[in-house]
Amino acid sequence: MVDGPPPLGYGLPVSTVSAGPHDAPPGAHQCPAHAQGNTCGPCRACWNPQVKIVSYHLRQGGSHGAR
Repeated sequence: MVDGPPPLGYGLPVSTVSAGPHDAPPGAHQCPAHAQGNTCGPCRACWNPQVKIVSYHLRQGGSHGAR
């Protein structure tokens, strides 16, 4: 769910999708891909077990928009 609560009950790193930068869960790493050509660049937060929540920016519009 967009802007829904992160599923933290399992003790594993999780990801969320947020409609805006202020909608990400507290303490979440906000994925920078939307601001860098939709690529990871040097960021590796998704693969870092120390990062407990990664919040992805909701991509709207175009052929790959939200459904």
